[in-house]
Amino acid sequence: MRIENTSVPITAINKPEAIEKKGVPLDGTSTHAQIKAKAREFEEIFIADSLKNAKIGMTDSSLVGDTKITDTFSTFMNQALAETIVSQGGFGLTEQITQSLMHLYTKNPLNNSKE
Repeated sequence: MRIENTSVPITAINKPEAIEKKGVPLDGTSTHAQIKAKAREFEEIFIADSLKNAKIGMTDSSLVGDTKITDTFSTFMNQALAETIVSQGGFGLTEQITQSLMHLYTKNPLNNSKE
């Protein structure tokens, strides 16, 4: 799972070249696939964070003797569990986010292609 800053300033909404510079190509050739991949990443992060907050994946630090090791292990375990959950359908966030963003993308008059 890769976390990167792909935020686009609100002023860039009507400037496609500003969005393109952030790594989102606007040629329409693979927009759906890219949006779906980012939506999937978001769902994985969301689920991993939910698991972290629910304290799932936590082990007894007295077994290891170091809370940093326990925290690191729990983080990796939550990420792996989140990836597994999403690969088996997840909570449905990936599809909902993809549909919403594709709707916005196709409604934008600056985009010539419809996917």
